[in-house]
Amino acid sequence: MPVCSYCKSEGRLAAKGLCGTCYARYRRNGTAVPRQVVVVTQCEHCHTTNGPFIKSLCRPCYQRRYKYGDPELRRTRSLCEIDGCDEPVKSLGLCGKHYMRYRRHGDANVVNRPEHWGSHRSDPLYERWRSLMRSARLSGGVVPAWDTFEGFRASINDPPSPTARLYRIDRLKPYGPDNVQWRERVQEAHSGITREERNAYMREYSRKRPHVRKEHYLRKLYGVGLAEYERLLAAQDGVCAICKRPETAINPRTGEPFLLAVDHDHTTGKIRGLLCMKENRGLGLFDDSIDRLRAAIAYLEHHAEKGG
Repeated sequence: MPVCSYCKSEGRLAAKGLCGTCYARYRRNGTAVPRQVVVVTQCEHCHTTNGPFIKSLCRPCYQRRYKYGDPELRRTRSLCEIDGCDEPVKSLGLCGKHYMRYRRHGDANVVNRPEHWGSHRSDPLYERWRSLMRSARLSGGVVPAWDTFEGFRASINDPPSPTARLYRIDRLKPYGPDNVQWRERVQEAHSGITREERNAYMREYSRKRPHVRKEHYLRKLYGVGLAEYERLLAAQDGVCAICKRPETAINPRTGEPFLLAVDHDHTTGKIRGLLCMKENRGLGLFDDSIDRLRAAIAYLEHHAEKGG
């Protein structure tokens, strides 16, 4: 029986005195000697150990070499042109951060934030200051030094208790170091309170603090504070600017006369004065038209001359 000249196995020979296996190896490699199998444990390019490996490369590196002829990673987007910034470009060769600096200041390298930027958020008084600023928008504002948290923190002491709040001493003046004091919050009733008890509490609260309710009412309807309203009322001697009489319409809920209405120009928004309910409604029904009001006066005068 024929014997392979290389592996000495008996059987049918393919060619050149070699069996089928050795002859296939000879045609593929030029020799019947089998190649030494090398176990690949990492990619020869990126050195990752995540297999599988193809021709000593991991799958991503092999695909890049197959597609581009080089396993090197190529970025599809260019990087920001500012030195030391590796973020991708958003516009004008700059990343998002440096592009916004360029738009605001004309220079992408400008850094206008203080060194302690963001550290004040950990201060326990920071949320108190934010709450105070929200309240101040509706009631007189704050002194210029308190427009920033740093100015507020430098002039205010820590609260005596976690539930204490800042209250103004004089409500006609803005919030400031000399016009605030720490006081305990008015304790709200527990969740089991009835609707009637809650309403009674709110009525008592409004009775004891009429300036708070009046301030909210004026801000909501007319956009003016209590101090500005009191100034206008004093300038008119407490009466209507047209009929020179006090308000006679009674509020059915409180049993007291309504406040004089704040009249304003509907075109410019400028406040013109305080009017009683009748005069204010009259101007509104005439659409603030001077010609219509003059025509109404002429009409009344004409019929007055005829004796009614």
